[in-house]
Amino acid sequence: MGLALATMEALLGRRGLHQLRPWLSHAAFLQLVSHVEAGTFARSTLGRMRLQMPTALAVEASAGISLGHRWLACTVRLDRADTWFCSDLVVIGAPGA
Repeated sequence: MGLALATMEALLGRRGLHQLRPWLSHAAFLQLVSHVEAGTFARSTLGRMRLQMPTALAVEASAGISLGHRWLACTVRLDRADTWFCSDLVVIGAPGA
């Protein structure tokens, strides 16, 4: 849960990207960087997070992110190889997505 929360905090600009780089796939990191550089969620609020484990080696986390008067869905996929890493990050309905 800590990695999923840290990834979403970085998305909102509350955690440095360098802290997460070792635990994100290349594609997930590029997606995170594009949202952070655009500043889309700089003044957003993270809603309640839900976690599920579809397999013993995967965790899917989802949460709402406020954007003005709208709430968008954010999903993070974590997979386990030697350690847990974020393999995918999606914000559904994000501007420019």
